[in-house]
Amino acid sequence: MPFIWGFMKIYQMKNKLAPLIKQIATVGLGFLVILLLNGGRPLGLIVGLSVVLGIAFVVWSENKQINKH
Repeated sequence: MPFIWGFMKIYQMKNKLAPLIKQIATVGLGFLVILLLNGGRPLGLIVGLSVVLGIAFVVWSENKQINKH
């Protein structure tokens, strides 16, 4: 029985971890694109806006995931 319990825990963690990794990769890719578009020296306003948009994306994605279940 402990084996099945452990397997269920791993499965639940995998289902929670996969969307988080996808969000981190998407936001990181967005930051990378911003850096490339600005030649590696973006203005503070652009960095701040990117952070706000990244946070908004994660909140939106989490809300979508919660409402799905």
